[in-house]
Amino acid sequence: QGGKNSYIHGGYDPGTSTLFDDMYILSVPSFTWTRVYSGRAGRFGHSCNAAGLRQMVVAGGARDASLYAVETTGDVPDLNDTMCDDGLGVSLFDLSNLTWGTFFDHDAPAYQVPQKVVDVIGGS
Repeated sequence: QGGKNSYIHGGYDPGTSTLFDDMYILSVPSFTWTRVYSGRAGRFGHSCNAAGLRQMVVAGGARDASLYAVETTGDVPDLNDTMCDDGLGVSLFDLSNLTWGTFFDHDAPAYQVPQKVVDVIGGS
């Protein structure tokens, strides 16, 4: 496992007003992208930070495309018409098992390259 992996999650395409929830891993040095997750409601403007040995904290952001104008122009839409987050303001993602959770696992084992990535780039 001489390489490194970078994770990217979510985003927004203003051209199509599409919110994304996909999770991709960029494997270096092969520079290979692997989509490892797609499923929940999209999010943009959030932050993703490492937590412990193998988890990522995803916090904040928006799940309503109408809020994109706040970040780009400062224009605030009618907040009575925007979609609430419904309790997913902070989530945890296990970087090895590729699963979402709601609690930090202090005793989680060390990070291992996910099998989906190994299947694409090889190795163990």
